[in-house]
Amino acid sequence: RRVAVIGAGPAGLACAARLLEFGHTVELFDRATVPGGTPIEIIPAMRLTGEAGADEITALFDDARQADRLHTHFGEGLTGERTLEAFGEYDAVFLGIGLGRAVGLPGSQRPASGVVGALAFLKDVKRGVLTRMPDAVAVLGGGNTAMDAANAARRLGARDVYVIYRRSFAEMPAWPAERDEAVAAGVHFVILTQPLDYVVKDGRLVGLRVCRTQLGEPDESGRRRPEPVPDSESTIAVDMVIEALGQRAIEGIEQLLPGVDLDKNGRVLVSDDMGTSRVGVWAAGDAVNGGATAVAAIREGMVAATGIDQFLRRA
Repeated sequence: RRVAVIGAGPAGLACAARLLEFGHTVELFDRATVPGGTPIEIIPAMRLTGEAGADEITALFDDARQADRLHTHFGEGLTGERTLEAFGEYDAVFLGIGLGRAVGLPGSQRPASGVVGALAFLKDVKRGVLTRMPDAVAVLGGGNTAMDAANAARRLGARDVYVIYRRSFAEMPAWPAERDEAVAAGVHFVILTQPLDYVVKDGRLVGLRVCRTQLGEPDESGRRRPEPVPDSESTIAVDMVIEALGQRAIEGIEQLLPGVDLDKNGRVLVSDDMGTSRVGVWAAGDAVNGGATAVAAIREGMVAATGIDQFLRRA
């Protein structure tokens, strides 16, 4: 059978590989010009070079491509003119489309320059577009992406890098090894601190307004909720802010995926086998889990492939 796999990140590549093992033909689509997704574009080169990732992908799929069972369409994907409806000719469709839109600092007005999303920042670092940093940089967030951004800023010459995190070390989601690397690099951890807004002078970012927090009762995540401390506001002088506050679904996701149920945040709702509410369509990866690890996306992609294979065998 012919299956369209939309998205060539970890989830899509894992799904495609397993579908090929099951004997199906795969049409692989991605809006980028090369496969690999976040690991290839974002993960620092010291952990994964673009060349190593490309070599692994080639080794995984070369036989299928030569056997004419894998056809790739890079630079193509879901757009306003090409929604899920355009893939109706396939026996099944897999969505590994990711999220694609950075979460900004709530309640703030981002200045025209001086503030950047962490993924865009890390992509420019890996491509060699950024080679120098200003003296003082703040990174908002406490996950692995925030640690990668902080470490990259230090390597590129920033004198002072501040990780601003509203909870304590105990609640910080970054892996301990990632956090310890940042500590060893001289990154300043400003914990129990809530970023509030940007300070701009003559159109240029000059600071970050923050307040202290204290931890209250656990919230829906199970971690203690940060509560602002009254009359504790202050300003940290910085030249650049990197927002590592998470990702959200691209704008207009509902129009791109007609018939696919989404949650309130625009993430795709799936069953145990990663099937969506639309018959013949499966999904996995960041668009489902909200942004986890590459390993989690790979696992979900493989589960989806098994669900697709079972569906096609029953059809």
